[in-house]
Amino acid sequence: MRRIGSFVALFLTSLTFGCACSPTGSPTNEARLVIVKGSFDTTANNGPGGDGINIDAEARAALPFDKIKRYTVTLQTALLSTAQPGVDRIEVYVGVLAGTNSFDVRVIRQDPATASPFPHPGITVLPYTGTNSYIKVFRGVDGLGPVEIRFNAYVEVEP
Repeated sequence: MRRIGSFVALFLTSLTFGCACSPTGSPTNEARLVIVKGSFDTTANNGPGGDGINIDAEARAALPFDKIKRYTVTLQTALLSTAQPGVDRIEVYVGVLAGTNSFDVRVIRQDPATASPFPHPGITVLPYTGTNSYIKVFRGVDGLGPVEIRFNAYVEVEP
């Protein structure tokens, strides 16, 4: 029960202060929780490359690239939820290993106008597992100008 209390305290502290940390005194054979908060700007008609952010890089040294991780991500899509359906899309990818090869696999593809209609502009991506994850936003001519996308990622790192 004491261990659960330390995770709850970590979770609440991380939500309040945005820190990426693990509870003190946790044994090395247990998974640790890292909370990554961030945002990035998107531009209208941003082309085939889109705008995005790498969750693991945003966490800086808190997420090792060589470990399997379990991600749960929430996205606040802001004004994109007011665009015409079919103009914009949000995609989340994760790296998957097959032997010595790594592949990017799309976890979710959503139109923010239909997945998170105003006044509740947000998407929760159910838990998924991989080695590296990133978010991409592809925008068409939606007439909205620059739009900031915010995210919270709750990442469990294997021991």
